[in-house]
Amino acid sequence: MTLESKKRQAALFAIVAKIPPGMVTTYGELGRVLDMHPRQVGRLLHTNSDPLNVPCHRVVRSTGSLAGGYAFGGPNLQKKLLESEGIIFSSGKIDLKTYGWVAI
Repeated sequence: MTLESKKRQAALFAIVAKIPPGMVTTYGELGRVLDMHPRQVGRLLHTNSDPLNVPCHRVVRSTGSLAGGYAFGGPNLQKKLLESEGIIFSSGKIDLKTYGWVAI
């Protein structure tokens, strides 16, 4: 990983660490704040070696749905983690107006 990528990763992880329990943000929102493409955000989240302190399970698609490639146990585990924080799914999606967190 290049130095620039490491800096972007650190900035991303710092923001994700601030997402409170019971809230989510989107790949697109993080990309907007960090001037990165949402897919780049996803790729960097896959490098997270500390999911307890960098809760990437709180990052979802802009539609409120879960991405199929959740790196830490798949979307079923991601859903269980979010539900354990009080997030309610409706038709497989999260209401971002209710549970959405804006990074900055």
